[in-house]
Amino acid sequence: MERYTEKHYDGNGYYLICSGNCETFNCGDCGILDKIVDRLAAYEDTGLEPEDFKRTFTEDALLKLTGQLLGVTPDRLRELAQADREGKISKYTIGDAIYDRFGDAWEVRTAELHLLGEKPDWMYRCGHAGTDDYCALWSFEILTHEEAAISALRPISRECGNKAAKKIVQEVLKND
Repeated sequence: MERYTEKHYDGNGYYLICSGNCETFNCGDCGILDKIVDRLAAYEDTGLEPEDFKRTFTEDALLKLTGQLLGVTPDRLRELAQADREGKISKYTIGDAIYDRFGDAWEVRTAELHLLGEKPDWMYRCGHAGTDDYCALWSFEILTHEEAAISALRPISRECGNKAAKKIVQEVLKND
């Protein structure tokens, strides 16, 4: 939403943003004033005060609405959020492309949650479609697309320098 007002720097009230670069110095002659009045009227037509919006959009109300949209209960959404915070939900799913330290792309075939010491971590078993190629990657071994592109260009960067390799990576990612 485009705002027409901004909180005053001293914290006391608001002012019109357009006043900072106003050329007319007379709000009655200002073309933007109609937009401001229309926005205020639309808000006032709702009949709601700011406190009404705050009461309406509580966490419980938003969870209930989201749950209705997704077809799950608010309690299930809370359980999923807690599981995600605890690292129990995989970042990648079957069919996703992930990248190894050599810059090679792999297709996720399975995702397994393991305990490494006391800490849970994800292992992704991967392959290439139509081949017997296989690898297993821990979550901490997976590179982003950009990191993989840079990794694949390491031999080039040794030959022609890092700046040239980074420029090539930017071009490759831009065309992807």
